[in-house]
Formats: sequence, C-alpha cells, structure tokens
Amino acid sequence: MRNPAKVIASGDAYAVKIYEEYNKSQMTAFNNYTDDQIMSILAYVKAEAEKVDAPAATVTTAGGGEAGVPAGYLNAILLGMIVILLLLLIILVLIINALKKYLDQKDLSEEDQEVVHSKYTLGSMVRSSGFIFLVVFLVTSITFKTVIDGLYSIGIQQNYQPKQPIAFSHKIHAGQYEIECKYCHTGALKGKQANIPSPNICMNCHSQIKGGYEYRYWRDIENLCRHWVRSKHRFIHRQAKAY
Repeated sequence: MRNPAKVIASGDAYAVKIYEEYNKSQMTAFNNYTDDQIMSILAYVKAEAEKVDAPAATVTTAGGGEAGVPAGYLNAILLGMIVILLLLLIILVLIINALKKYLDQKDLSEEDQEVVHSKYTLGSMVRSSGFIFLVVFLVTSITFKTVIDGLYSIGIQQNYQPKQPIAFSHKIHAGQYEIECKYCHTGALKGKQANIPSPNICMNCHSQIKGGYEYRYWRDIENLCRHWVRSKHRFIHRQAKAY
C-alpha cells in the first residue's frame, strides 16, 4: 500500500500476480499512511471478507424483466382499488335498502311508491352510470399497468446519459489506461447495477494527477479536485459542529 511499484519491481509473487490479473493497473501509493493506519485497513478488509454474504433479493416486473417497477407493487395497488370499489358498492346497496325502509314508513303517492320499489334488471344495471364508471375504471387501470410493465420490460431507463458537470471519459480511463471497471463501479460486485463512483474513488488517483495544461481535460480534473476539497472541508465542519 505504501509503495506498490517497489514491491512489484522486487518480484514479489503475490504482488506481480495481482498486477497482471488487473491488466497491469498499478495501485496508488500512499506514502503518508502510518503502520497503524495500514494495519487498520487490512483488519477492516479481512473482517469484511469473512462476512457471510446474504442472498441477493431479485426484483422482477410483471412482464418478466429484472428491472423497473416491482410487479408486486402494481398488483397490490390494482387489487386495493378493486377492493375499495367493491366496498363502496356494498355500502351503496346498504344505503339504498335503508332509504327504501325509511320511505316505506312515509305516505307516498302511487307514482313515488313505484319509483321506490322499481326492480333493477340486467339491462338497466348495464346502462347505469355507476356500472359504466366501474368498467371504465377497471379497463383504464389494467391498461395503465400493462403499459408501465411493457415500458420497463423494453428498458426505457437504458442509455440514460444526462450531461455531467465533469466531462468524464471511459475511453481514457477504461480504454487508454485500462483501469479495471470494477475498481470504480464497486456496486457491480454486489448488485445488478454499476453505481456511480464517489469523488473519493476518483481522488485515489487524482490526488497525484491534479491536472495541468499537458492534459486534455485539465480543467475538469481541477474542478474535481476543487469540489473534493470543498466537500471534505464541509464534512469536517459538520463533524466539528456536532461535537
């Protein structure tokens, strides 16, 4: 950790093996680390390596894909809406029966009595506004759910490339310098998505490579370093206020 280049040059078998395994990507030298700090890092790595990994939970969509909105959420929402509609329908029937009993106790004309005790036929129910609303609601809900599942199954979230504040180039880092992808995208080893690296990972290298006119993207490198320093100072300030 303190001087990896020297260890590799000495012919150490393990160091050379790691160096060759990761496409000759040399680890950054940390000359300012003390022995206690290095031993603490090694102890942490050993403790993490000995942990038993829990099985990864799979998230599937109703369309059978492995990303997007979980099918269980949409099914639960749709089922909940149907249950609410059925409860409203039952409550409406109870209210109608209660109103009929109440009106039977009143002196009503024959015409009013005929209206109160009119029988509902299948045709009249189908033509009623309540039934039409229920059918339209169910069809709309099922169509909406199907469209959402279909959109996520074809991967509408793929190739999402918003403009970044710093012009990072994969061609330079992973292509020209052959840096291992998993070195930056550490989440790819644990999940299904490659997380966006934090500035701390960038600064493992750019604490030494701080930009200059000899680099094509020197301004972006300097912005990265400046942002990292400001973030570090803000973190220290918050910690100081907390204590």
